[in-house]
Amino acid sequence: MLLSYYIQRILRLRTRFIVSLLILSVSATGQVRKGADLSFVPRLEHEGAEFYINGNNENVLTIFQNQGWDVVRLRLWHTPAEPWHGLDSTVAFAKRAQDAGFEILLDFHYSDSWADPGQQTKPAAWEGISFLALVDSVYDYTNAVILRFRDEDALPKWVQIGNEINPGMLWPDGRVNGSYNTPEQWNKLCTLLDAGANACSDSLPPDEQPEIMIHVALGGNNSASVYFFDWLAMWGLDYNIIAQSYYPWWHGTLEALEFNLNDLAARFFKEVWVVETAYPFTLGWNDDTNNIVGLPEHLLPGYPDTPQGQADFLAEVCRIVQNIPNGRGGGICYWEPAWVPTAGFGSPWENLALFDFSSEALPGLTQFAADVVPELTINVEGDSLRLYWSAMTFCGSAAASYRIYYSDEAGGAEAFLGETSDTTLVVGEIADLPEQAFYTVRGVAATE
Repeated sequence: MLLSYYIQRILRLRTRFIVSLLILSVSATGQVRKGADLSFVPRLEHEGAEFYINGNNENVLTIFQNQGWDVVRLRLWHTPAEPWHGLDSTVAFAKRAQDAGFEILLDFHYSDSWADPGQQTKPAAWEGISFLALVDSVYDYTNAVILRFRDEDALPKWVQIGNEINPGMLWPDGRVNGSYNTPEQWNKLCTLLDAGANACSDSLPPDEQPEIMIHVALGGNNSASVYFFDWLAMWGLDYNIIAQSYYPWWHGTLEALEFNLNDLAARFFKEVWVVETAYPFTLGWNDDTNNIVGLPEHLLPGYPDTPQGQADFLAEVCRIVQNIPNGRGGGICYWEPAWVPTAGFGSPWENLALFDFSSEALPGLTQFAADVVPELTINVEGDSLRLYWSAMTFCGSAAASYRIYYSDEAGGAEAFLGETSDTTLVVGEIADLPEQAFYTVRGVAATE
């Protein structure tokens, strides 16, 4: 797998042995965004939850930010029974996360509570209204939310129009599964999605408009995924990103996930994300709340219920997304990695969190670090050119080797210089190189 780190320098050859160096840019492309759905954190903090890394008590946002995570995903409910996941709470936490250095993915549930494949209950405020009034309500509500985020200087970079909507949303009006799988119902669903998507961009200048995600829970199910997005394509829905949930005990093997994501990206020419995933670090339990995952059959072969097994699973999902052809792998989000149990708030997710039963950060959190963008140094030694760079990592794994290229103009055709397992390369006969050269180092993972 090419990790696609691009590190560029310009070399001007004045004589055979004298050069001057000018740094043009240092960048890394093809990087998967690393997100965490931390929607429960305000409630967990209210209940007294604490979080530790290397034995030290730290703010949970600081822990994730220091380990290279860069996206916080937040769900929004219309009128929840408690303040958590309501507009005020979500805006306030979004501002905290942005201040800590994160970008925000906002997840509209269009419900007063959970919306998922088993329930897509419309908000009580919208019960009994006509379909046309519902479309207007989706638009007006979505637009008001986005403007509130704008006014609070907390605009999200990405917005999901609905959550896990493969059976539709805002039932029964936008339902499309079972007996509701009719052209009339698909037209209604797409009309609702279109209203929400338009509401996110209206009233904002082009450079502030969020990217629109359509999120389904079909991680390893290619036929159902293609069927869903074919309907959206036939209707002509305008959106940016295909988003999937992937929990192996519900959604199949990693091989099925990889095939599905690659196929969707190629068919629909869209960026693809896994916006929900998780894996157990143990099948044991800590509190008295029944855990969702706890049976051996919930595990994947080769990924045991251990802290390292959890970390390896997360790295593999990251590799799959990173490896989507044509750079269409966008990012992954781990669902509620901080949902540890407290005295007043049990957790059925405790063994899927990225903190152990003592609230200590696990390898899945700490190994899933930021891509290392290496420094590149160029020296002239006699007739030779020596390039040095620091080691590269991606998805928590070190590169196994490096391939070095050059071109005589930015973005131009590349010529291969060599491959090495070290972090240095000596190029002889530098007089044969162009007077101005742009150098690129790409890390190659051991799994290629």
